[in-house]
Amino acid sequence: MLHAHFGSESRDCDGRYSDGRDIAAAKFTDELDDKHDFAEAMLVWLYRSPDVGPVSITIDTDERDRLVIALSMGTDEGFYSAGVTICEEDDFEESYSGYRDHTAESMGY
Repeated sequence: MLHAHFGSESRDCDGRYSDGRDIAAAKFTDELDDKHDFAEAMLVWLYRSPDVGPVSITIDTDERDRLVIALSMGTDEGFYSAGVTICEEDDFEESYSGYRDHTAESMGY
């Protein structure tokens, strides 16, 4: 099943956050096996207008030859970075959620 592994990290005046989830290609394209159409949709989905300074976007492949799209940018209170790995392996987990508020966790919440 064609899907993307999403991950993000950010910092602002309230602390550090990270997020992660798996995203099914079916949410973005009818061409469920077209990796390039899905990658284009993920690029549009990841993009954010810059707060301060430029937005950096890289497109590469990882050690398993999967397409990786990464975005990073400064914000008025810190930074935001996110990325997706386009994946065709049998490891999609619809219910996976990797959201964390690291500052709240360090304070015992």
